[in-house]
Formats: sequence, C-alpha cells, structure tokens
Amino acid sequence: MNDEEMMTSSSESHAYNPSEGSDEELGEDVATPEGFNSYLQSFDFYELLQISADSSMENVHKGYLKRVRRLIGTHHLENDTELEPWQVESLVQAISLSHEVLRDPHTRTAYDKTRDFKKLVSDGVDLEPARKRAAAAKSVHSLLSLIRFSQLVSRSDLETAINAVENQTELEIASYLVEVGKLTVEELESITLARYLLALGKITMTQYELCISEMQDIGTPMWVNLVAKGWVKMSDVIS
Repeated sequence: MNDEEMMTSSSESHAYNPSEGSDEELGEDVATPEGFNSYLQSFDFYELLQISADSSMENVHKGYLKRVRRLIGTHHLENDTELEPWQVESLVQAISLSHEVLRDPHTRTAYDKTRDFKKLVSDGVDLEPARKRAAAAKSVHSLLSLIRFSQLVSRSDLETAINAVENQTELEIASYLVEVGKLTVEELESITLARYLLALGKITMTQYELCISEMQDIGTPMWVNLVAKGWVKMSDVIS
C-alpha cells in the first residue's frame, strides 16, 4: 500500500479510538491524563500519523497535517467519537511527537529498530529536541526557524541564503529570500505575524503549520485562517 492509500484508508484500519471498550478492557484508566498519555504511548507512530513505514519525509509531514487538521478543526475523531478538550490536546501532542521523531533521520532510524517508544526512551535516545518541537508554544521562535518549519523554502535554499547574506540579520536573510523569489512578501508577512503570536502564546506551532499549509493550498492569508478558526481575535492581528 502506498502513502496516498495509507492516508486515505478508512478509519477502521488505523483510526485511534480511545473510547473503544471500557477502561478495564483497554488496560489503562483513559479517563485520567496520566492513563490517557500512557495509552497513547503504546501506539505505533506510523499508525498515529496514518502513513506507511516507508513513507518519505514529505508524506510524514502530510500525514501529520491531515491528522491534526481533523482533530483541531472538528474536536472529534473520524468516527465522530467526541473527546474532552484535554484529550484532544494530548492526542495532538502525541501526533506531533510522532511527527517530530519520524521527520528526523536519526530518531527515525532509532525508532524503526523496535517501533516501541518506551524502548526508545529506555535506550537513552535523545528525544528532548523532538519533545520541545512537539510541545512548542508560548515560545520566542527565530524568524529563520519559522521559515524552516513552514517548508515554504527548501533546506538547501535556506542554507544558500544564509551563506549569501553572511553576518546579516535574520530579517535581511528573509528579505533576500523574497528578492530571489524563494519566498513571497505575503508569506514573509504571515511568518512574521506568526512569530509575534507565538511569542504571546496566542497560537501553537501546530496551529502555525496548519495555517501555513492552508495558505499554500487555498491561498487564504494566515491571519484570515487564524481568525476564522477562532484561534485569535481580529484585535490580535491588527496593530
């Protein structure tokens, strides 16, 4: 089965359903944050993202965006089983951690050896960078790191820009990317706005990545998506 088939397969094959069966049948008290999080850790990262184990890095990212878009956008799962807000948050964090572990070649290689997250932790694999990226919120992110996260510019183009405008400010490097046609003015303005909102704790990195993705797909400015989804107020985006 290829990546597209995996990502469009029915919910019966891979959908996560925390309410399937009683707490006793699940073997965890999923009604508590501790039990719910422990239960999530038993899931295969590829299944959480609904992708195949040989997925490209691009499709790891696509699977992640598709999963969190459904969760954050509807606050329930594909089978309409409603979740408590804290369960939605925990599930998004688990999906985000899966995404961060699998998008890094080093941690992905380590994970693929056993496909067991708890074993990964016990083996002493450094997961702190992945955990921090997955839980990123209310943080001051650099402009260049947000450009990288957006995937609007390839890693090689970003490195080329950094080398071409050596010893310059981040804004000057970003302006260079606009100048050479790797980034549009609207995209840079959206990323700059996101940096401000992230620093204030108004949005999370997951919300940022979703809005960037939708901006690419349908051309709607980021601020329009953020306000339409109710994640920020109009007053937050108009200075």
